[in-house]
Amino acid sequence: MRRPILLIVLTAVAAAAAATAFAAAPDTKRMVLRLGDVPAGFSLVKGYSLDNARAAKESKSATAADFQRWGRITGYEVDFSRDAITGLLVINSNVGLYKTSVGARDSLRDSFATATKPNRFNGQLITFKRVAIGSSLGQEARMYTAQLSNQGFNVTLFAVVWRYKTVKAPLVTGGLQGTVDAKDAATLAKKQQARIVAALQ
Repeated sequence: MRRPILLIVLTAVAAAAAATAFAAAPDTKRMVLRLGDVPAGFSLVKGYSLDNARAAKESKSATAADFQRWGRITGYEVDFSRDAITGLLVINSNVGLYKTSVGARDSLRDSFATATKPNRFNGQLITFKRVAIGSSLGQEARMYTAQLSNQGFNVTLFAVVWRYKTVKAPLVTGGLQGTVDAKDAATLAKKQQARIVAALQ
């Protein structure tokens, strides 16, 4: 009779440990920008959980198998926009949580490699080029910029992607050419980094 009782006890302990681990997992929704973080005039377009299946569908390079190999757990994404003729017009804040820092780093390196290849954005083929961030961000980071045309307007995009511990965070901003610069994206990335640090504590 001892073995069944022992098995029941061990099963209950394992279940409790799993529940505790799940409850203690960082909330990725807390790691992205909020409306109060972005400039005045922006509104939240959408925010949603980014599980591995959806992340693979939206990714330009990584597959579901890649995310499994890297140990990706889940993520979250938000989009903001505003109607204006100068300054930032769109902001996308994204985050992915991994089991280990090595997995997050490998995913980050994949993003680095993809960024410098021609990418299709809103039906246009564009190429990002690397630019200086101007300050440290997380444990490893890069910033890229690209130009595209939208409804007769020239638009400048800035993309920042970085890693902090087990988190990879991409941030994309865009606005009319000549009215936005790298500092706009860097400032928002720092705000998101602060949220990531707070969520992991």
